Amino acid sequence: MRNISMDKKNDFSTIGTRKMLIFGLMWRAAFAKWWEPQKFYYTKVFQELYVGLAVTGYIFYKISYGGKKKVADKPAAAHH
Repeated sequence: MRNISMDKKNDFSTIGTRKMLIFGLMWRAAFAKWWEPQKFYYTKVFQELYVGLAVTGYIFYKISYGGKKKVADKPAAAHH
């Protein structure tokens, strides 16, 4: 009996690997084509927005959590 995994004609993993490689190259080329005109905006123009977003997120964190460490809840007093 022949070991099918050793037969290269029936090795589907290499076919899948080739398709993934081709897809990866196509994706990389498409992203490069899109990124080239966008690069200026995302690296220069919107730079101030990223700083503002970080500051806003930090302020939201301080308002929401008050910078307090997590404290275990005390059991509620028994009401009779």
